[in-house]
Amino acid sequence: GVTDYVSNGKQALVLTGGHELLTQITGAGCMTTTLCACCAAVTKDPLLAAALGIVIMGQAAELAAGFMETKDGPGMFKTRLFDGVYHVTTKWNVLHLDLERKQ
Repeated sequence: GVTDYVSNGKQALVLTGGHELLTQITGAGCMTTTLCACCAAVTKDPLLAAALGIVIMGQAAELAAGFMETKDGPGMFKTRLFDGVYHVTTKWNVLHLDLERKQ
């Protein structure tokens, strides 16, 4: 969706972004969970991993919506969402991010 809430039981985050078409396709939640799991593989902070996975999905959804043409519907949005994830993660170079919080 456009607003997501993430909590570890002690802290809570409100994340904005994404696109309303995420609510009209199947698999968006599964894709988001997979992105969160990928982020968890590179950080020890589960809250940070969840937040980053959701932010990546939100930005990918915004890109996918921008790729849409007026004739397109939710099916094309889902197809373009895969490209959006590719573009976001390539731009961010996610594998080389320093995700650990400095204390």
